[in-house]
Amino acid sequence: MTENTHERIMSALRTMEQEGRLPMNAGVLVDELMKSTNLARSTVYRYQRQWRKYARAPRTTLDEDLATANAQQRFLISIRMPADLLRWLKSRGESQNIGYQSLIVALLYWTKDNPLLSSQVAGFDSEDEEYDEDELG
Repeated sequence: MTENTHERIMSALRTMEQEGRLPMNAGVLVDELMKSTNLARSTVYRYQRQWRKYARAPRTTLDEDLATANAQQRFLISIRMPADLLRWLKSRGESQNIGYQSLIVALLYWTKDNPLLSSQVAGFDSEDEEYDEDELG
């Protein structure tokens, strides 16, 4: 960590705090730090240990749910699956004596490698079929 960059960020934070502008949302704080320190966004994020305590905690319902959820609920929230599909998968997993989380992961791997569900089907790749205008006319 360069002392110069660290000092520039801390100085900007002290100035904002004296002006009564802190705390603020993390995205806005990063933008303000970029303006006042003339640093790149990636550099400001690299030093987030210094400014994170001045940022407001995220207030979305997803963040609140993730903070209070147990491990199983966090898994379900993180994949953001529609409830009807989740209930169907859970019943299918129970009927086959498979944990529904394992079934979901298996289905995700299957769809990733399945040529029927991929966006490019063999033989229809645009790169494979290059026509010369003279051949068509």
